Formats: sequence, structure tokens, C-alpha cells
Amino acid sequence: MIKPTVLIVFILGIAGYNLLRNIHKTHYVLKRSNGYHTFFSSSSAGIILFVIATLLYFWLIKLGYNYNPDNSLGKSLLETTFSQEFTPEFISLIEISALTLLLSQAIPWFFYLPLDKKEMLRREFLRDAESPEFTRLFYQSSLTGIPVLFTLSDRKVYIGYIYEIQVKQFTDIYILPLFSGYRCQNELKLKKVTPYKSVVDLLETKEIERKKNVLSRAGYYEEDINEYVNDYLDQRNIWADFIIALPLREIVHAHLHDFAHENMFRELEVNHKWKELGSFRFSGSSENIFKMK
Repeated sequence: MIKPTVLIVFILGIAGYNLLRNIHKTHYVLKRSNGYHTFFSSSSAGIILFVIATLLYFWLIKLGYNYNPDNSLGKSLLETTFSQEFTPEFISLIEISALTLLLSQAIPWFFYLPLDKKEMLRREFLRDAESPEFTRLFYQSSLTGIPVLFTLSDRKVYIGYIYEIQVKQFTDIYILPLFSGYRCQNELKLKKVTPYKSVVDLLETKEIERKKNVLSRAGYYEEDINEYVNDYLDQRNIWADFIIALPLREIVHAHLHDFAHENMFRELEVNHKWKELGSFRFSGSSENIFKMK
């Protein structure tokens, strides 16, 4: 039989880790921790939960639960599972432990019930000083839908969306490219060369036609064919075949690149229609530009 002290330590660790993992303020801190730091953080949170569960357990007893130990739910489950008798103290310990685990899941669930937990996690990741490089830029890209332009040390350029970003320290950024190109040596103007999006669109069109022809020859109805093809494209992500890993050490510069404004900038640059800013000042308050947190 497992010793009560071992059981308590085990429960404290699991319950505390589960609680911290589900709270946006501690989620990323916990993920970046390791070893004893993770153990002590989880155990500390578990101790708080265990104390709350103990108080709640005795409050339930005051209300009438487990007034007769022979009729308790914990006793019935333990004896049915292990086919042996247990002391009332051990039964109470098991019930408090189960209540601790339940609280570690229930507290965050009820807390985030009226809130947008996913958005709060994203904002916390953005504000976290330990978040990786370019985090705020990635966040703005996901928020606005505008791709990011990366300029590498060899003047190679990639324009695309961030496919994956790690919480812990990492060395590469994975992107789904829309275009690639380079910057000319003298003026560093952008020259787009490879249109990844056009290639992917062409591959998707050919894939759709091929699937439709196969299903049509097999005698399927048009409505069934269209439904199957749509489901197939949802599962078969052609974009994933063109994921590019960019080493962080090679990225010299990155910024949002809005294709909707690209032609406007090019026209003004070619025709030299831009004007000197002179004594230009931002009309809003400085708080709208700089935010110290």
C-alpha cells in the first residue's frame, strides 16, 4: 500500500502543476521552468489547494457529508476497487486528495468561464519579458492578418506568416512563405522572385481537379464530390509542404508588410512624390505612441 506521505507529495505536485498550467499569469513561467524550480512551484500551489480542500472537506462534514464513515463515497470506492478495509483516516486523506485535484481543475474553469482565456494567454505571452525575440511583431501579425517581412544577413527576403513559435528559447522561426526574394546590393530595394502563394494555389487547383475526376469516374454524385474535396483540403494542408525555417541569428530586420499599400509606396518612391517631414509632430499624445509597462 502506498504511504500517505508519498501520496500527499504526489497529489500536491500534480494539483499544483495543473492549477499553474491553467492560469494565464503563471502558464508561461511554468513552461519555461524545469527541475526543482518546477517542483517547488507546483508543490507550493498544491499546498494552498490542499489547505482549501481540507477546509472544504470539514465544511462538508459539518453539513452532514461523511457523518457515518461506513457510508462515505471514498470508503465504497476504495473497498470495491482493492477488496480490503481501510482506516477512516486514510479514507479521509484520499477524499481530501481527490477534492484537491478537483479544485485544481474547477477553479480555473470557473474563473475563465466568462472570460476569453485564449486571448488572455496571448496577451500575457506578449507582455512577458522572457518571451522570445519578435514576439510583439508576431502578435501584431496574428492580430491584423498582415504578413511579416524578414530580411536575412545575406539580403535574402521572405514574406509570410509565422507558423510556429516556441515558448522556451529557440533558434529557428518557422514561416509559411507568400513570397521570397532579395534586396539589391546598392539601394536595398525589395525584389520579389518566388511566388509561393501562386504555386500553392495552382497545386490546390490541380489537386481538386484530380480528386474530382477520380470520384466522378467512380460514380459519385457532384454534391458528395464537392463535400469530400472540401474535407480533403481541410485535412491536407498544402501550405505545410513549403514551411521554411529561418535561423534567428540570420535575421537582420523584420517588419509587417501590407501588400495593400505596396503599390502606393512604390509609386511614390519612383515618382519622388514624397515630401520632407519638416516640423512634423504626431497629433496624438505620447501615451498613444509609447507605453511603459
